[in-house]
Amino acid sequence: MRDRRQMRAVSSLLFSILVVLMLVLGFSSTFSLQPALQPAQPPGYPSTLGSFGTATVDGVLSPGEYGSCIGPITLPQSLAGTQYTIIFCETNDGTNDYYYFQINDLAIHYNDSFFLLFDNNNDDLIPACVAGREDAITFLASRTPPIVDEHYCGPPPASAPDPIQNLVKAFSFTPGVGYRFEFSHPLNSGDSLDYALSIGSTVGWCIVWRDGDKPPPNILDYPPECYYKFRATGQADLYGHVIKLGNQTICPTVTTTVTTTITTTTTRPTTVTTTTTSVTTSTTTATTTTTQLSTTTSATTITTTSIVIDPMLELKLDILIGLVITIIILIIWLLLKCCKKKVALEPPLTPSPPPEPPPPQPPQPSSGKPPP
Repeated sequence: MRDRRQMRAVSSLLFSILVVLMLVLGFSSTFSLQPALQPAQPPGYPSTLGSFGTATVDGVLSPGEYGSCIGPITLPQSLAGTQYTIIFCETNDGTNDYYYFQINDLAIHYNDSFFLLFDNNNDDLIPACVAGREDAITFLASRTPPIVDEHYCGPPPASAPDPIQNLVKAFSFTPGVGYRFEFSHPLNSGDSLDYALSIGSTVGWCIVWRDGDKPPPNILDYPPECYYKFRATGQADLYGHVIKLGNQTICPTVTTTVTTTITTTTTRPTTVTTTTTSVTTSTTTATTTTTQLSTTTSATTITTTSIVIDPMLELKLDILIGLVITIIILIIWLLLKCCKKKVALEPPLTPSPPPEPPPPQPPQPSSGKPPP
């Protein structure tokens, strides 16, 4: 009886452990399969720009005009089966910003629209409309003029044209190529509805494109999900960054070669570190270098380091947990099976025979007297 009670206790303990492990696995799988409030950006999509120079606002991307560009890059989103490729460039000359944007939307439509949204202070927050405004440049094909200096707020998103238009702009549509836009905007216009920047400042940015001839939802954004997260939460932490770099003059005492290395980390807050290495000779010169953030080959060496979190990491961990728990379940099942076999091999307990009854007593001789 004692062995049976011990076996029942062990079985109950093992069953309880099994139930707890299954609950843990179920919670982990359920948690990992729940959709996030806002999806994270896919890896491999650059979002940091910065260069010094002057561009010609004519709606044409000329060779060497911009020292910092993203693209051509294909967006991860598609609309009605159509993929889109963009180019986005930036430079500044200490007084004005210059931007160039191109997208291969090949069908012109009166509802086509483009929004270049800024996070003026790069604080990853877009204020509600009762609290403040952020700068923006917008395009609407059916509007006159189509390109406007605006301000916006939200959520919900709302925008309006600035009373003072501090903007030089140009755009074109070319069959087989799509739209091209180019803007010039002061770094600091003095307008309270514009951003106020200087050399060394960083401003956030988010591109939004609406393809008017596609059925809703017909909105694309870059960096991926920047607009959708702002629209849902008011947060701008998925916005890209533009670093307002300046023209740097280096006057070493004795030098003939200057190598400038810029290391840009795209995690927030964005930092720029400049290291200058001089090769010493007997000649004294003064060398002026222009610092650029660019993907092209030039005298300046650019190293971009991105910390990317594997989006499949959580799924991999769940698979590993599932394998470990499956192994534990198999071990428990084998232990239970072995215990059952052990019980089955033990000889059954046989009850002891009952005691033999005492032998019958011989009858006593009668005295011949009747009972009283």
